[in-house]
Amino acid sequence: RAAEQRGAGDEAAVHLNLLARYDDGSRRAFLDGHARLTVRTDPPGAEVRIAPIVERDRQRRPGAARPLGTAPLTARVDAGHHVLYLTLPGRAPVTHPVSIERGEAFGEDLPPVYLPPADALGPDDCYVPAGYFWAGGDPKAIDPLPGRRVWVDGFVIKRFPVTNGEYLDFLNALVAAGRGEEAEAFAPGTGQGSGEDDSLRYVRQASGEYGLVALRDEATAIDRWPVVQITWHAANAFATWRAEIEGRPWRLPTGLEREKAGRGTDGRAFPWGDLAEPTWACVANSRPTAASRAPVEAFPMDCSVYGVRGLAGGVRDWCCSRYGRSWGDVCQTSARLSTKWLDTRGGIWAGSIDAARLGSRFVADPPQRFLALGLRLCHARIQSVA
Repeated sequence: RAAEQRGAGDEAAVHLNLLARYDDGSRRAFLDGHARLTVRTDPPGAEVRIAPIVERDRQRRPGAARPLGTAPLTARVDAGHHVLYLTLPGRAPVTHPVSIERGEAFGEDLPPVYLPPADALGPDDCYVPAGYFWAGGDPKAIDPLPGRRVWVDGFVIKRFPVTNGEYLDFLNALVAAGRGEEAEAFAPGTGQGSGEDDSLRYVRQASGEYGLVALRDEATAIDRWPVVQITWHAANAFATWRAEIEGRPWRLPTGLEREKAGRGTDGRAFPWGDLAEPTWACVANSRPTAASRAPVEAFPMDCSVYGVRGLAGGVRDWCCSRYGRSWGDVCQTSARLSTKWLDTRGGIWAGSIDAARLGSRFVADPPQRFLALGLRLCHARIQSVA
């Protein structure tokens, strides 16, 4: 059971063979590998399809889906990792990965899966339903937490990190509102813990507005690069601004929300599975040329089961959770934490593939700026905007 929880398929197969050899009949149901799945939805009546998560070409992806019925339902399924696809007229389609152990009655004691209204999600909003997932526990990750099955409430997270173009709109909105001093304070730039960015620069023009200037000939599509070199306070200010203009309570994700958005429920090391393949994410050895940032649409393999992109490579994200060595420390969350050290998550364009492992954790002080630290938006109030 422990080997299967870790995704160690070969090791699990060895133990299963040993168990079958010595079983006196009392473990026959366990060896059969079946489980009972209960699915309830809020509102009820969703059509449910199920697909096994299979490994092809060293990637864990959903296989062929088959109809399971209409929720609420209970069905006999194979134990293992699956994806449930839930659809209901007037509601957004929901992708809900589940990890079911042998002999388990999964879902009987869990709340119904919430289906957001169809207008609650924008085209680049990815919904992560509430549920348990395997967090931490990756011995190859950098500074991982101990492995633990953790409950995380449902949330929405942006498909991509915030780009230079989006951040430029924010600064210029502040200028237009007569808040030029705030725009200057929040503008990306060098500072504590930061190196000089020789690729691009935010430049204030004679009109007072900001513009982007490429400093190297090969630096193209810089408006689609993730923004970096911003403080935690600037990241929060951007989230507040977007919340005001969109009517959604955008904020920074917690470390656990970001980890679940990449790992799903099966404890994988990367969004695509367990293979440490640098060409599938924007990291130091992903290209034969010098390491560099790239547009957020690059590296399509760096995509989670929920459709979230760039969680392994690209830039690291500020989080709204406290950094700590124990589970008790990391569960403290606030948009206005009065603490020195905060969680940051994600691999970076100039970092190793081990830094890109989703269980890796990093720490930063709110006033610091880093050449590979940006932000991604998240919120947990998933309801109609009408």
